[in-house]
Amino acid sequence: LNTDNLESDVMAQQKLGIYCEAVASLPTQCRRVVIMIKVSAMQNKEIARRLDLSVSTVEKHLTKGIRRLNSTITSRYGEQDTLHPLNQKGTN
Repeated sequence: LNTDNLESDVMAQQKLGIYCEAVASLPTQCRRVVIMIKVSAMQNKEIARRLDLSVSTVEKHLTKGIRRLNSTITSRYGEQDTLHPLNQKGTN
């Protein structure tokens, strides 16, 4: 049994739990947008159409969500997540 792997797995599980809690705490529309992009890899235009929002509003929700998620992760772990909207698939 490799204790380095075990410790790494535990840390990853803790971080995932914190991330899930942070996503759950987002305002409803903001949470929907973040999930649609991160889980479903949907395009901003498709999200806007499905949620009956403008693309600009989708982008604002995404930016707000990413900032809140990064803030939560930073406050718990002292590091930022890699969730910048311009670096992710499905944000065009």
